[in-house]
Amino acid sequence: MPKSLSFDILIKLVACGAKHSLILSKRGELFSIGSNSQGQLGLNDRELEYTTAPLLIQDFQTLGAQVEQLACGANHNLVLTRDGQLFSWGSNQHGECGQIPNSH
Repeated sequence: MPKSLSFDILIKLVACGAKHSLILSKRGELFSIGSNSQGQLGLNDRELEYTTAPLLIQDFQTLGAQVEQLACGANHNLVLTRDGQLFSWGSNQHGECGQIPNSH
């Protein structure tokens, strides 16, 4: 049964992965919620396993990047900024973040 959620954030966009989601606020702030098993929350905190409350991804605030579009894979994300920059993070097991995966 669907239920209404309230996070005190005016939401512009949402993208969902397998166990995590990204939320872009109307103010341009990017938040993540859910599992962080592969670093997919983008919070630079390997100790954090998951969150049930949206957490601000501060790197975008620091860079002054204006997020335009979001996409989530199972355990990774891609974000496109207004000026055409593409950011990726999370699992890169098969090169899905656009980087050559580490060989074991």
